[in-house]
Amino acid sequence: MRWIALAAMCAAGLVAALPADAASITYTISGLGSGSLAGTAFTDAGYTFTLSGDTEDISDLGTAGYQLSPLGSTSILIDGFSAAYLTDPLRLFINSSSTLGVAPTSTTASDFVVHLTGFPDISLSFGPLTGSAAPGFFGIPLPTSSGELVLDSLGRASVSAVTDNTISSLSGDIVPFGTPEPDSWMLMLSGFFALGTMLRRRQRAHP
Repeated sequence: MRWIALAAMCAAGLVAALPADAASITYTISGLGSGSLAGTAFTDAGYTFTLSGDTEDISDLGTAGYQLSPLGSTSILIDGFSAAYLTDPLRLFINSSSTLGVAPTSTTASDFVVHLTGFPDISLSFGPLTGSAAPGFFGIPLPTSSGELVLDSLGRASVSAVTDNTISSLSGDIVPFGTPEPDSWMLMLSGFFALGTMLRRRQRAHP
């Protein structure tokens, strides 16, 4: 029975060595849109918003959905223009009606939204998902590193997310695991070595 208890201890050490650490995550929203950047108009031009953050900043808003606030970096690339950065502190959210949006951290009004047909977990990799997109502030400039961005239309958008989480499914729960620390590896290896030694001694005692 002692070797069973030792095996259980090793398994417990393995679980303890794989903590559910936060991870970086990057969202990409792309499509064809119209508007102007620094006073120069664009029509049906390709655009790509790249939004990065950390999953530890995701919060549950109850019936209102989930949000990641603040986003760490937010860039916009529009065909025919150099890459620019949105300079306001921003947050990303998804509400109970599967509307994913980007908004300033200081207000409840959105810079733009995408109406998705599904409800993705914004803490995990997903997509690409598609949906109709729309500016939140029609005709109101958004400050960027290249000048004011005015969004008139965003058409249909594609949304995806990529994270460095390693996903494990256990009893229906999705758990992000971090990389074990060196001390944790030593604990696991010591446990498995002790288990192997115990099993060899039992085999010698009962040939």
